[in-house]
Formats: sequence, C-alpha cells, structure tokens
Amino acid sequence: MKTKKMIPFLLGLAMAFILSANAASAQEQVPTAGGDNEWTGSSEQKIWGLMTVWSEAKFNFPFFAQRPGLNWDEKVREYISRVIAAPDMNSYYDILCEFAALLKD
Repeated sequence: MKTKKMIPFLLGLAMAFILSANAASAQEQVPTAGGDNEWTGSSEQKIWGLMTVWSEAKFNFPFFAQRPGLNWDEKVREYISRVIAAPDMNSYYDILCEFAALLKD
C-alpha cells in the first residue's frame, strides 16, 4: 500500500482509538503506560499501539479471506520486538505503517 493511502487508514485507527479512550474515560479513568496520554515511548505504550492496530483490523477488516497467506495473529507477534526496539516516535509509526500495509488494503 502506498504511503499516501496509508495515512487516512492510520488516522482513522488513531481517531477510533482516541474516541474509544475518551468514551471509556467518561465512565472510568483508563490508565496508560505513562500514567497519562502523553507519549513517553515506553514499551507498554508501543505494544498498546501495535495491539490497537492489530485488533481494529482483526475485527473490522473484511478481506482476510483474500489474504490467505497472511497469518495476522502470527505477524503481530513478530512485530512486538520491532516496536519495542523503535528508537523514536517516527520510527515507531513507520513500523506500525509497515505492519498495517501487510493487509494490502
């Protein structure tokens, strides 16, 4: 998937995450890895972001049948160490984009 096409997809995922976090915080305070919503680059935040992309696609992407060679669950396991090793936010988001691009949407 081209980067220009990937940006709206990731923005949509980010908005879904933000809206769900805001809805949840209205009911109860949802703790994050850093204790608030600021980016700290902690392993917990990085894994949380990866798992958010994974779960949103897992439950909302309708074309897994058209990607028979893609084991989405196995791929997320492969990417955990990569997101943890990301040295900065830009590298982290590049890895998330690469992960989402596996869907070839």
